[in-house]
Amino acid sequence: MNEKDKKNESNKDDRLYTATIKISKGSIDYNKILGKMHEYKRSKINISQKEDFFLFEIYADDVTALRASLNMLMRDISVIDNISKKI
Repeated sequence: MNEKDKKNESNKDDRLYTATIKISKGSIDYNKILGKMHEYKRSKINISQKEDFFLFEIYADDVTALRASLNMLMRDISVIDNISKKI
């Protein structure tokens, strides 16, 4: 297993529910997105930057925690995107 695979494997989580979201970079600043990577009691959000998109991985213990994390992430990305467009 190479170093990149080990890093990706260490970001995985054994929680029951997962969601993966791929968002085009557009005008979104990666440094602003990094602040959205969190671990909560019932969920965890991992963020990685690829060549032309961001990859968000949400891991949750239950469907309610998954939905709450997804809603929070989408709201925050919407705010970041709107602010970026106005600057």
